[in-house]
Amino acid sequence: MTVMKTNYGTLSIILPDGTRREITLIKPQATLGRDNDSDIVLDDGRVSRVHAMFEIDDEGPSIVDLDSRNGTALNGRPVEQETAVNPNDVITVGDTQIRFNLEPLPKAQSDFPFIDDERDLTTTIEDTAVLQTVFATDAPRIVIHTPEKTWEVVVQDGMVIGRDPRSDVLINQGKVSRQHAVIEERGGVYFIRDLNSRNGTWADGRRIDGAHHLSFGETLRIGDAHITFKNAFNNTDLHYDEPLYRSDGTPSRMPVVVIPGFMGSELWSDTTRQWPNVWRAFIDPEIYRLDAGRPVMSLEPRAVVDEVVIVPNLLQVAQYSRLGDFLEEDLGYTRGVDLLEFPHDWRLDNREIAAHLAQALDEWDAPPPYAILAHSMGTLSTRYFIERLGGKDIVGRFISIGGPNYGLGKSIPSLLTGRGVLPFGNLGDRFRELLATFPPMYQSLPLYPKVYDQTGAELNLFSQDTWLEDWQRPFLRDALKFHRELGQTSSVPTVSVFGYNLRTIARVNVVVDRDGRFTNMDLVYDDNGDNSVIKRSAIIQGSEIHPVEQHHGSLYVDKDVQMRLMIELTKAVPV
Repeated sequence: MTVMKTNYGTLSIILPDGTRREITLIKPQATLGRDNDSDIVLDDGRVSRVHAMFEIDDEGPSIVDLDSRNGTALNGRPVEQETAVNPNDVITVGDTQIRFNLEPLPKAQSDFPFIDDERDLTTTIEDTAVLQTVFATDAPRIVIHTPEKTWEVVVQDGMVIGRDPRSDVLINQGKVSRQHAVIEERGGVYFIRDLNSRNGTWADGRRIDGAHHLSFGETLRIGDAHITFKNAFNNTDLHYDEPLYRSDGTPSRMPVVVIPGFMGSELWSDTTRQWPNVWRAFIDPEIYRLDAGRPVMSLEPRAVVDEVVIVPNLLQVAQYSRLGDFLEEDLGYTRGVDLLEFPHDWRLDNREIAAHLAQALDEWDAPPPYAILAHSMGTLSTRYFIERLGGKDIVGRFISIGGPNYGLGKSIPSLLTGRGVLPFGNLGDRFRELLATFPPMYQSLPLYPKVYDQTGAELNLFSQDTWLEDWQRPFLRDALKFHRELGQTSSVPTVSVFGYNLRTIARVNVVVDRDGRFTNMDLVYDDNGDNSVIKRSAIIQGSEIHPVEQHHGSLYVDKDVQMRLMIELTKAVPV
């Protein structure tokens, strides 16, 4: 059985600072506000905690103000009751402007636009947005993940899983019986029961016997397929009000550490915030440059980024501070007490970042074991800390969110300096030359076969280093050493949160000349990742999994992911 998701259109949002977000609606009703209970959270001081509601029904789209302090306007006129919205009408909440588009946005043709001068840079920034999808979570679902594909199905009582084409959930694999298992509902609680299958249904490494109760985020194995159950919830369920401490004063849950990804920490020199500053990175990048892995100018990381960051040709991410806000407002954590946001100099070798993390945790008053939430590149330094610097002794839970654990396709074109292989333009070339001085860019190169030459032969980026300039090759050799030190698995209980069904670089075809240089490059995409990291790279070997159909830069603000985080973080700490 295939359940098609209904696309209700897109909200194009321009925030007060001019940055853009594009919200795809896969639910007919969405609230807007500053509070995390809203479906669409707006970082705008003039927006109320729950400000307005956008709805699409049989009569079309409409907007209604929810008794907000500063009101809602449609095309400049106050919204005093539920009011119809037409495509391209302008909705104003606070200082934020929103346009509704009935049709879904077209998929971008290139992730690497041409940037030759400041006008190109301005246009590219204005046309680039952080992408997010808002889904309905009011029905129980399962996500089926196989090596070939990942998809979601709404759960129904009596749903049969099997290899028979008449099955409600068809998994066409030899290890799956024709009628393998059935999901049943009893008083609002869901169970899975094996139907005497040949190879069994497995939960937590054990073959189930009889009816097995399903809990949110639990993943079962049927043949080579992994099935993750997600119960229904609404935004108000994302709260945890239990006391932080037991009656004897010991913690009832693990202190949590948040580690942002690449470019996710503010960098300062004295009283001047030097990052985020995308314009300076393209126009005058020298302040950020490293020389042989060391900073040309010393910059101090002071906080996680609290604004949308859009870097053309590289990344688009939501505010990292929103993850900390969720932990404080909904789960009752307190920054600096049992919640540590770890800003770091993201230009440095991930091993050095890991050493700084070890020092920060050594100086923190909160007692271990810790839960670490890391996004994107932050997962690599976290894993190095766990595996090589003693972290396995003090980390009780690791949540890897969209981590490029085995590489990132976008790193390849980002490191080709001065070649003209892709049409970046003058400013784009200067920015790539800056990125090429950062060790993490080499440490995120793909380890698995992903690059093919004009004959179809697979290329090993680490052993065939002639594709890089002479001065870059030591970085490449050191990156291979880093991955050998890191290993392939995790030594602590780990959950890999990964995105799927979004357009992501899956393969790179190159033309190699007689000197081993890349003279042409063709980026091949498929829908097998989060639009930045493919599934294969985001899943740490041997870890639990949590699939979500969400964009890379919005994974940690996704409600489904936040529900999984709440469950993981509120597990009792062993005494």
